[in-house]
Amino acid sequence: MTHSIIIITMNRPQTARHALEMLRSQHRVPDEVILVEAGEHRFQPQTGEAWPFRLQRLQSTAGMAVQRNLGLESATGDILTFLDDDAVLDKQYCEVILDAFSAEVDVVGIGGVQQMEARSEGLELLFRKIFLLQTDRGRNRFLCSGFPDFNIHASAAGDAGILPSTVLSFRAEAARDIRFDPALFSGRPLDLETGRCFGEDAWFTSELSQRGRLRLLASARYSHVPDPRNRENSTVTQALYVYAMRQLSYREAKGLRRRLCRAWALAGLALLALLQSIRYANTGYVRGYGMAMRKPLHLMD
Repeated sequence: MTHSIIIITMNRPQTARHALEMLRSQHRVPDEVILVEAGEHRFQPQTGEAWPFRLQRLQSTAGMAVQRNLGLESATGDILTFLDDDAVLDKQYCEVILDAFSAEVDVVGIGGVQQMEARSEGLELLFRKIFLLQTDRGRNRFLCSGFPDFNIHASAAGDAGILPSTVLSFRAEAARDIRFDPALFSGRPLDLETGRCFGEDAWFTSELSQRGRLRLLASARYSHVPDPRNRENSTVTQALYVYAMRQLSYREAKGLRRRLCRAWALAGLALLALLQSIRYANTGYVRGYGMAMRKPLHLMD
């Protein structure tokens, strides 16, 4: 069983190098690593530098959807893994994942668990639960509001309906006909020039779940402290997130009850944006929410 790892990166050559060095030290080194780069600043191998895996360096226009598709189309492994360039895997990670796929043939996708503690707590967590919003202590399912609710901690290990893409492994055959739509998973619907997007992981793994089981695997561990470089401002980030939640919830919330839950959640998201703007003295949260709500939806299949 061969293994390809796909790393999406933009203007972070040193972070990309750290990711490659980390993969070099895996107990079971991947057969192939595909580095899909965008932006002006790109990883440059040192003279005579050799890697214990086949390294493909692909140049791309900026955009998670475009870059992920390019990685999917170029990968040759039986098992593919999306890996954030700033995630750090335990040295046994690749070995554990491949063993799990070999042992459970009906599993098509596996996510690892984050070693850091969940962040949402106290009043914010209660607020999110009341308004049926995403938390980081969910059950890896869509809520009745249609919002995705992830949990990447060992307490949630087991079967899942959706998984985040920070470190996401899946069978290549199961994803053979799944591709990300750049018209949906980008800043394009909001007329924003950005390489970021939200919601593509929930959509992708929801599609995968129709082809077999998804699992959050407690023995596959990693850590992730997001690199602050090249992050968008609060207005853009909020607009991208709110628009993604509108898209996903419209697709998932079918029937009167779920539509009412969706409306309740969107109202809660507005209130949360207001509270965040007050708390951080930054009106970008409210502006981003308004930007996302004014734009018409580009409906998913």
